[in-house]
Amino acid sequence: MSMTIDKTRLSSKGQVVIPKRIRDEMQIKAGDDLVVIRKGNQIIIRPLTLETLILEAREAYEQGQTKTTEEIFQEL
Repeated sequence: MSMTIDKTRLSSKGQVVIPKRIRDEMQIKAGDDLVVIRKGNQIIIRPLTLETLILEAREAYEQGQTKTTEEIFQEL
């Protein structure tokens, strides 16, 4: 897995612009749904896909942080 590092800034409205180079590499376009994850002191932004949901559910389960189906859908 390759890594690209770029800089962005948080706006006064809490918005973050994902740099064009990264959007192009990830094939993310306007209107795509993303999931924002806080993991310790990291903020992770991933495209919202079935694969992402399964990965997050597996990680939560392994950490004993299980949720009901209703709780998961309320967060979406």
